[in-house]
Amino acid sequence: TKIYDVELVFASSVLTAFLLGGAAGTLAGGVVASRTDRHGMVAVAGMAVSGAVAFLLGLGAVPVALMVAVAAVGGFFAGVLGPSRDILVRQIAPVEARGKVYGFVYSGLDLGGLVAPAILGWFIDRGSPQLVFFTTALFWLLAMPTILGMSRAAGAARPAPAS
Repeated sequence: TKIYDVELVFASSVLTAFLLGGAAGTLAGGVVASRTDRHGMVAVAGMAVSGAVAFLLGLGAVPVALMVAVAAVGGFFAGVLGPSRDILVRQIAPVEARGKVYGFVYSGLDLGGLVAPAILGWFIDRGSPQLVFFTTALFWLLAMPTILGMSRAAGAARPAPAS
């Protein structure tokens, strides 16, 4: 509301578009993940688009008339990456330790979901709402090497095709 000088009802619509886009993206990401072996590239592409959207929103560079659509696109690509990320985790986890690996990975995601709102809310309370978007974009960027590393490890773990 402060970056774009819009009403709370409109900002809520933008958030709703992001969340609905995320749900649609998860569904689409499942279809994509079932049709490709390039899960790392799918996940990184989702992170790149979502990060770019967050950065543009933080800059105040998105026309108000396009905010709902742009937020939906950001949410969509955030959703698309999930299934491919999950397949990468499964591929690199040793069979005998998959439960432990999943528990560790998804506990980390839950912990981030617990801590991030407090930190991002603090930015808003201090009068810097743009930092919410910039921080989000930064964390998408910082996560990309991890996904690429997982992708390389998953590729190395796959048996060579029979000749």
